[in-house]
Amino acid sequence: MIKQFKLWNNIAGWAVFAVATISYLLTMEPTTSLWDCSEFIATSYKLEVGHPPGAPLFMMLARIASLLAPSPEYVPMMINAMNSVASGFCILFLFWTITHLSRRLFMRNDEEFTVERAMLTLGAGVVGALSYAYTDTFWFSAVEGEVYALSSMFTALVVWLMLKWEENADRATSMRWIILIAYLMGLSIGVHILNLLTIPALVMIYFFRRYDMRSPKEYFIKICVALLLSLLILGVINGLIIPYTVAAGAAVDTFVVNSLGMPVNSGMLLFIAAVSAALGYLVLFTHRRKMRLLNSIVLVITVILIGFASYASVTIRAMANPPMNSNNPSTPHMLLSMLNRDQYGNRPLLWGPYYSAQPLTTVDYNYYPAADYIDFAADADDYVPTETVDTKAMMWLNPETNEYEERVIFDNYQYPSEAMHFMPRMWNYARRDNYGSWVAMRDGHPTVERTSREGLAWWEPTRGEDVAYFMGYQMGDMFWRYFLWNFVGRQDDVQLQKDENGTYLHGGWLSGVEFIDELFCGPQDNLPADMARNRARNTYFFLPLLLGLMGLIYQLNRDWRNWIVVMLLFVMMGIALVVYFNTSPNEPRERDYVYAGAFYAFSIWLGLGVLAIGDMLSLLVAKAKNRSRMLLYTAAVSVALGMSVPVVLAAENWDDHDRSGRYMARDLGWNYLQTAPHNAIIINYGDNDTFPLWYCQEVEGVRKDVRVMNSSYLGGEWYVDEMKLAANDAPAVPFTIPSTKYSFVNDWTLVANVVDVLDTSEARMLSRAKRYIENSGLYTINFKDANGRTQTLSLTYAKCSSLLSDCAKSIDEIEPLLQSYIDEGSEPDKHFMELYAQLDEAYNLYDAIVSNKTFIEDYALIDRYYALNDSITAAELNLTDAIRLFVSDEPMTLVINDGRMCLLAEGEKITPEQQSEDYRMVGKLRPTMDSYIDGAEVDYLLGASRYYIDVDKDAAIAAGIVSEEERDIMVDKVYIDIDKSVLSKDHLLMLDLFANFAWQRPLSFTQSHLMQDYGIVDYARFDGYCYTFVPIETAYSRGADVGMMNIDALYPLFMGQSVEGSIHQPLRYGNLADEDVYVDYFYRYNLSASRARDNFARVALGFARRNHDGDLAKAEALLDRGQQVLPPSNVEYTHSSAVGYVRGYYAIAMQHLYNATLFVEEAVAQLSTRLDVENNIADEGDAFAYFYALSDRAEELVATAEHRGVDIAEELRLLSYSDEEYVLAEDIFEKGDIYAAKYIKSRGEWVDHYLQFATREAFTPTISENLYNAAQDIIDILNMSESMAGSYAAVADMEGSSPLMPGQLSFDALVGRYVDAISRVTPTDVTDPRMDIMLAHIGLFVDVYETMPVRESVMRQIEEFCSRKEVSDALYAMYE
Repeated sequence: MIKQFKLWNNIAGWAVFAVATISYLLTMEPTTSLWDCSEFIATSYKLEVGHPPGAPLFMMLARIASLLAPSPEYVPMMINAMNSVASGFCILFLFWTITHLSRRLFMRNDEEFTVERAMLTLGAGVVGALSYAYTDTFWFSAVEGEVYALSSMFTALVVWLMLKWEENADRATSMRWIILIAYLMGLSIGVHILNLLTIPALVMIYFFRRYDMRSPKEYFIKICVALLLSLLILGVINGLIIPYTVAAGAAVDTFVVNSLGMPVNSGMLLFIAAVSAALGYLVLFTHRRKMRLLNSIVLVITVILIGFASYASVTIRAMANPPMNSNNPSTPHMLLSMLNRDQYGNRPLLWGPYYSAQPLTTVDYNYYPAADYIDFAADADDYVPTETVDTKAMMWLNPETNEYEERVIFDNYQYPSEAMHFMPRMWNYARRDNYGSWVAMRDGHPTVERTSREGLAWWEPTRGEDVAYFMGYQMGDMFWRYFLWNFVGRQDDVQLQKDENGTYLHGGWLSGVEFIDELFCGPQDNLPADMARNRARNTYFFLPLLLGLMGLIYQLNRDWRNWIVVMLLFVMMGIALVVYFNTSPNEPRERDYVYAGAFYAFSIWLGLGVLAIGDMLSLLVAKAKNRSRMLLYTAAVSVALGMSVPVVLAAENWDDHDRSGRYMARDLGWNYLQTAPHNAIIINYGDNDTFPLWYCQEVEGVRKDVRVMNSSYLGGEWYVDEMKLAANDAPAVPFTIPSTKYSFVNDWTLVANVVDVLDTSEARMLSRAKRYIENSGLYTINFKDANGRTQTLSLTYAKCSSLLSDCAKSIDEIEPLLQSYIDEGSEPDKHFMELYAQLDEAYNLYDAIVSNKTFIEDYALIDRYYALNDSITAAELNLTDAIRLFVSDEPMTLVINDGRMCLLAEGEKITPEQQSEDYRMVGKLRPTMDSYIDGAEVDYLLGASRYYIDVDKDAAIAAGIVSEEERDIMVDKVYIDIDKSVLSKDHLLMLDLFANFAWQRPLSFTQSHLMQDYGIVDYARFDGYCYTFVPIETAYSRGADVGMMNIDALYPLFMGQSVEGSIHQPLRYGNLADEDVYVDYFYRYNLSASRARDNFARVALGFARRNHDGDLAKAEALLDRGQQVLPPSNVEYTHSSAVGYVRGYYAIAMQHLYNATLFVEEAVAQLSTRLDVENNIADEGDAFAYFYALSDRAEELVATAEHRGVDIAEELRLLSYSDEEYVLAEDIFEKGDIYAAKYIKSRGEWVDHYLQFATREAFTPTISENLYNAAQDIIDILNMSESMAGSYAAVADMEGSSPLMPGQLSFDALVGRYVDAISRVTPTDVTDPRMDIMLAHIGLFVDVYETMPVRESVMRQIEEFCSRKEVSDALYAMYE
């Protein structure tokens, strides 16, 4: 039976492999995907260097797969197919793992392995393996070009190989399995390091096979020792072998390069040779001396290093300076930095502070009395480093000397001992605002007050809150939620959103059992169509979870040793990762893919659940006469029941994992590149507006003349160096700041006030006086409060001056209010007396502050400081000069000339002929300043009221930035806003680019907010997807419509029309018009962020406003095409696009109506003249009424003319034109009405959904906000419909109007339900804190009542609600 079983085990395993692999191949994405996939595919295709810590083995395997592609467009398909096949192998090894463990359950006591047991074993393997194959997380990774599929295959492979070792452990050659596993683990590091987490489970397999239990106590101790040993092995490989092998090689390389003058990497090669020789010698030595254990250890280390050697390819490729060269690991030191993921920073694991802790100060102030301001040494440090920060040394290869230099860089802040805690979970200061839902806040801060011996004070969360965050968010939302996605069901594909009660509004788990789902996800009745139709809304009715739990319990009872092995896999690849990652809230994307190993482990139990079913069913036939046959039946039934799980998973998950036919990620990159001008530098920020561009360029060769530059990477010196090199067909980026000024220095650049760097005695005195006053000034203020009690305050200068300003503001605001009371002759009431008391206290405090002589003297000094600074910086500064000063190591002279600040280096001067009337010498500027951040002497950017760059118009035209026709509207200077006191390195380098690109190349941006951040948003041109920096001012006001645009150039791009001779190809939209193509949340999000659908409306509106011949037809065609290529049925509505489309259709229709009016107006005028009658029709502002009045008048005049026999052919022709235009207007008004009605219906469904939460317990602030936003969106559209088209009645489906479409939403009915629900949850006491979340709804009802023509019954409903005392009191307080 065993031989037959092995045959069927192989057959069934390969069958499962085939089913899984074919499923993945059928559903895989045919091109690149979002996130890291585009980068991995691009770097693999040309063997470039991807992001840390790199995946060199994946890159090489993917490169081999890409060689099978018939053309570059098929490269991603081959790499995705490689992952699909690797995923199939993962399922194969999982199948064999489950069947092995199942056999162990049956044969533990030399029991007979019968046919029914073989059936159950094979069935368990099929059920468990296919269930995992169709789980949400694993399937997602299996069909795209990411590393996790291949990593999962390595995980499944090493576990299966360890079980093979277990089978062969008694053979003399069994050690070869261990060596093979070690080699595969070394290889897997070149894919993803997650595979190392299987080590504890593998060690326990070894332990249980080699050691028998003699006594429970002794065995328990040995198990604990084995677990500790396994963790030690994991730590040695991950913490010693991987990093310190490279670190030792880097140290040798430093010596041979700096001391021996050898080339870079020579030391690493010598080190590799020495290590190889030493290991080879040890292998031979221990073998000859028959030291089996030591020989095995050396062999294991050797093969791990051989596998790990795939990282050599990273350095080899980095030395070739490929276009994508992340971290430039061309030296051992940079390779080590890449492996250590230095660019991602640190997070506390076992010991650290909470997010709100106060760090130790990084500098001390050099205090000196006011009398010594002038006499103090000119070169004395104002700020002295405290050395209370964590630093680390980086070895930087100086390109000028070709030697390594040590650069000490900031690593982390140090904190008082009182702030340090064991395993802090809420640690991330950058995400501090996102911890609020887990922390009880008081007056805007946590509740626990801390002080330190250093005199620092802060507030922090309680330990209980930290544990609650760990259990609720890190474990609950970031692990168990993902676990339940895979084995219970999923709510939708939207990013996680919960309310204050913990109810999942989006992104939660869902079972299909309604009463349970309502507990965790809120009401499940009358779901909005967007949610109900969401393809990721999958329900498994707990079947996978229950079967897995049955298998877990079954294995625990029958084979506790292997249960420990599987549990270790689950814990190490799930819970341990949760602890290690220490995730902060508000992650940019879901992270379930990280925990695929844990779900793999649970799938083993899921398969074993079939055995549990079989065991239970066998009890039913235990006494049957034909027991053997009945056992076969029960086995078949058990397998059939178990198969329901993978069937349900496959059926539910297929539609949201079927990516076949989706090309949008590729087309995102295509669209950005195609809309950039020739030879442009395209500047982006995030993953999804960078990686697809890299893919398009590096793989498909799209627009290789464009240089893609991610501005967020400019914080890394390696990336700036990379940008200084030409890539593909694009020249280098013209940065002028030398590497010595940005390599591990100047992470933050101060924007210096002129007085702080001006080398004159007055400036030094005022600067030091200001520092002293602001950092050590303390003033005692005595005043009487509103109750007449004397109060004493001890205030810093900042607080004292702030209070002075607040008092003056209060006096200015309150005095007119009191005066209005007096003027009206009103009797003083409670409110009057409260205001009077506030005014009295403000006057008292104001007088007390201005009476403090010391403060007033200090205030005068500070005022002198700013007066001097403002007198200089009132002049504008050329940004090029500011960068020159930053780069310079020598002082420069500041002069004012012609209203500008001019910086002159040694030997430069302004001749008398060049000097204007306001010319004056200000003084020398020091090349560096003392930093208040770290106390070091640092470079700085000189502050100014505004910066400018000169415009070289000829260069801009020659570079294709603007056309010759635009010369007259070009400005002479572009002004750049810098409103920061400290600049990040990336911001500084962008300013360097602006200052020195000399209009030789276009600068384009993927996101308009980048132009806003860098202060150039007023000089934008919208080019279809990109925004280009142009020397033409288009003042930005608000909203997303940034910059000018050339609508004639944009039209063919949006309409899919090629223009002969143009480098710009039409925009593409990823086949999303096909409603079989799945558009998941992040595609919808990126389409929204790039305003893909909105932009059709923006360009259409441009044509409608211009209204030249054919423009209105083009505008309508654009709106129609926008709906065609991005249909709302497949790409959900957004409010911004709905506003754009409704406004666009109405604007076009209004222009047609205007044209119709002009024709009929002219006809009426001519008829009136010819008939000698008076034309008394006047335009009173209502376009519709005016047109109808003219039409009626025209009809009368035509009848009169025909009666008189007057020839009116010309007039009839005009009226015919008018009729044509009017018909067009009517048709397009109707399009706008229907679009508005459909959008309102969609948002109304969400209003009704949130109204179901209208109980006192469930109506949380988040629900309230979502409800209000949905209702306000509807009102916005209705107001637009009424103001632009007079279509309120039709769009709102008022009583008596004809419905525009089936199922149209009645706004009156919706408002009635809305008011009724809010009335139920509004507290009866105006002081109830819950009244705060009602105010927005109350205000909205008042707006509806006052401005919208809702029916009378709804008006009465609003009146009744607002007449409630607590509501009227709230209204009074709100409007007051």
